Amino acid sequence: MLPGGVQSKGDELMKKNWKKLTSLKDVSTYCKIGRKFWAAEYSESYLLQGDIFGCFNDEGELVGGFALVYDAKLRTLNFFSEDDRQILPIISVVPDEKFCEVAGFWFDPSKKNQNQSTEAWLHLSKAIKNTGKEYLIWGFDSNHKGLANLYKRLGTTIIYSGDVGSGNVPENNFQKNVTIISGRSSGITFRIKLMLLKRIFKRKKRGISILHGKKEKIQSVS
Repeated sequence: MLPGGVQSKGDELMKKNWKKLTSLKDVSTYCKIGRKFWAAEYSESYLLQGDIFGCFNDEGELVGGFALVYDAKLRTLNFFSEDDRQILPIISVVPDEKFCEVAGFWFDPSKKNQNQSTEAWLHLSKAIKNTGKEYLIWGFDSNHKGLANLYKRLGTTIIYSGDVGSGNVPENNFQKNVTIISGRSSGITFRIKLMLLKRIFKRKKRGISILHGKKEKIQSVS
């Protein structure tokens, strides 16, 4: 079911195509493919300290997904030394245990479609809520201006923008031109729902199912 009490035939398809990865084999496959697209390095052991969700196409092939890490010393927080953190917004006043990190996100661009993007946002919103963490934190390439504008609409705050590699960052994991953002989980999930509702009604107006991309009526649930 989509936000706002709207559903489509794609609901069952979405449940079928997305699943939480729990087997070591699935996680290994997820990371092996993900490393082709990640700008940063994530170990399997790190991502397993949270929840990993994979997206599969109709042929059962893994085409993307994301992870939420919350039972670890978060990698994004560890980019900064204790002295650095004292002067940065949010992380200077919020305890580490209240954070959840969005990590290991990837989609194979040759196999991704617009439906999977919407599905990813839906799953991310639900998964964030299920962690019970008050704050989200994650980083992205500062050169991606489109991502910066998108994340700004989610009510996030820029914690830092520049090169990272100080503090407790793993050896050989220096990254250039990174923007790290954070925000309250409740505010981010609320804005995700608003964003998807706008997409739904925009496509509903055109008579297009948001999950199928085909011209068909979207039925409302009474």
